[in-house]
Amino acid sequence: YCFYSDDSHPRYDQRIVYQRSKNGIHWEKAVPVCAFDDFIDRPGMPIVTKMGNGEYFLVYEYCEGGGARIYYKTTKDITNWNPSDKGTPVRVKSGSKTYEPATAPSCVWTPAGGANGMLFAAGQYQCGGVPYSCLFVSLDYGATWDIMENPLPYANYSGYVPDNLNGYRPIMVLGTDPSVVHYINNTTNSEVQYVTLRVNDDENPNQGKN
Repeated sequence: YCFYSDDSHPRYDQRIVYQRSKNGIHWEKAVPVCAFDDFIDRPGMPIVTKMGNGEYFLVYEYCEGGGARIYYKTTKDITNWNPSDKGTPVRVKSGSKTYEPATAPSCVWTPAGGANGMLFAAGQYQCGGVPYSCLFVSLDYGATWDIMENPLPYANYSGYVPDNLNGYRPIMVLGTDPSVVHYINNTTNSEVQYVTLRVNDDENPNQGKN
């Protein structure tokens, strides 16, 4: 299965689709995942991970009239998505502050960290317009979220300026040990950094950080 942003349909400025192949050479017809009524809406940059409850969790960047937020959708059948459903924003409210990723999402689920495993979401984060480089974690398959310290913090994000896209493209994947999350991000103007996170069953992913 390959999920990607599609600019080819005349009805939409951009949509999210998937295609599937049995051999990587011949691909079936594109199937819409996110395709919204307003032409200016641009859902894109999809990342999918399969969780322990059998559901597929998809994060994507939802550009709506110039602004961008990270939304997620879930399905039990990877071939069956409701294209008109925008899903739910990734968001944490703490006191008077609201933390939410704004763009460039990534996600991964690990069976470690608790009875339901641990779901990570990453991206460029904002809190009232002020950049924060925290990570988002969920212990209930995305129903609720909390924030944790980012092991790869990055400097202030200053817009789409060449060579100044700090934190723009996080990548999170599991290793052969499913309790180890490999995390890559560009943290300065021209530097990509890498770290491994070991998720312990005491639900504290900061422990065991390398």
